[in-house]
Amino acid sequence: MQPMGSAPLLDISHLAIGFGGQNAVHDLSLTIAPGQTAGLVGESGSGKSLTSLAVLGLLPSGASASGSIRFAGQPLLGQPEPVLRRLRGREIAMIFQEPMTALNPVMTIGDQIAEAILAHPDTLPHLAAHRSTVRERVVQALQQVALPEPERRLRHYPHQFSGGQRQRILIAMALVHRPRLLIADEPTTALDVTVQAQILELLAQLRHTHNLAMLFISHDLAVVARACNQPGDTVTVLQQGRVVEQAPARQLFLAPGHAYTQRLLASVPTLRTDRLQPLATLRQA
Repeated sequence: MQPMGSAPLLDISHLAIGFGGQNAVHDLSLTIAPGQTAGLVGESGSGKSLTSLAVLGLLPSGASASGSIRFAGQPLLGQPEPVLRRLRGREIAMIFQEPMTALNPVMTIGDQIAEAILAHPDTLPHLAAHRSTVRERVVQALQQVALPEPERRLRHYPHQFSGGQRQRILIAMALVHRPRLLIADEPTTALDVTVQAQILELLAQLRHTHNLAMLFISHDLAVVARACNQPGDTVTVLQQGRVVEQAPARQLFLAPGHAYTQRLLASVPTLRTDRLQPLATLRQA
């Protein structure tokens, strides 16, 4: 389901993830081309985050995966750890739902971004030998995500920033090596509506400037509609680990074909929602 003439950057085919013989994800297939966003939607426990961890080779102990995951034509499942470590952060990056959990509370944010830069020193020749060059790259990364006063604030700790600012810091860390694929796992869930809109706008800008492919994971179809709003974008809906609907984003939001997708959309309040009536619940599906 990639744009015409574009080879997929990420190609997931018949992916199954199981624990002790019981599958948590069943037969999932999706593709993402450069510059395209693919939304992955479902309630908690539907297998969204497990799918992202499988792409990164970070499945928890006891989990097994079958099927195929290919990045730029290279198979990822079963690759040795050194191969995957070279891809993480450099070619495939991830931002998480809760920045206070993802950030180290006892390191300055400048040191944490510098650590991300130095994890792949071969991408920037002689960088490790020049601390001033590393600092310059840290400041550039913070400027790119519009963090105010980056030269001064790189010496601050995570608790000294707001939730939205911490999320921007995570995005700066994720994009410092200009990866080709960004996995955004519930990146706006912990934020208020105004800050959500700012983060989504920032991701849209970065997608445009870097031709960034993105796997956008969320339980909130309203947020996914904002993230997947360009031609070629797709949405895959999971229910209990199974794909119940997969379609171009515009088609899915205008005319959802599956009852579960319809209930997800009906559970999101809008300005036209009758406040005297209860919102739809998934239990009624």
